[in-house]
Amino acid sequence: MQKHQQEFSIEAMCRVFGLSRSGYHAFVKRPQSIRAAEEVALGTEIETIFTEKKKRYGAVRITRELGKKGRRISKKRTARIMRQRGLRASRPRKRVQTTNSKHSEPIAENLLQRDFTASAPDQK
Repeated sequence: MQKHQQEFSIEAMCRVFGLSRSGYHAFVKRPQSIRAAEEVALGTEIETIFTEKKKRYGAVRITRELGKKGRRISKKRTARIMRQRGLRASRPRKRVQTTNSKHSEPIAENLLQRDFTASAPDQK
């Protein structure tokens, strides 16, 4: 509602959403809860661990890291905070070897010598 305060009146938005104006203003003036403040602090701590570990740690490993630092938190809570912040672990890609130049097999002779022109089909 605060984002659209420029476009619509508070009274109209409260009427549309079925809220009382006094309830909305009480909500706005209410201080942030202890749990919400803790969520923000945990979120920043989770983000720092996530970036330190090259964005490869998921909820389980980050929970373990937080436990090493003395923070007791469940895996589900860590996963929820990561999901809310858009943090998703990625695996390093496996490097696929396509060519092996160091082998003892015979190498095919270069018959064309980069001359790809042919006078008729199936000549080269």
